[in-house]
Amino acid sequence: MKKSEIFIQTLSEVSGRPKNELEDMLTAFRHANPGGGWDQEVSESESQKLIAAFREEAPGILAWLVQGAAVVARHKGNT
Repeated sequence: MKKSEIFIQTLSEVSGRPKNELEDMLTAFRHANPGGGWDQEVSESESQKLIAAFREEAPGILAWLVQGAAVVARHKGNT
């Protein structure tokens, strides 16, 4: 599993948004910010450990998403 797939799965579970929508968001982000090792393969066991750890952190991840959405909403007219 790639790091990008773990990221998308986590955000989909936390936000309730469909994976294809999040894939589009990540594609745009990657285009604006190259690098990051998103295509790096992670072993199946490590993938499952990361996903489980992110599930435990779901409330914090959701708060991070809400804060980010608020910043975008505040600056929407300036972008």
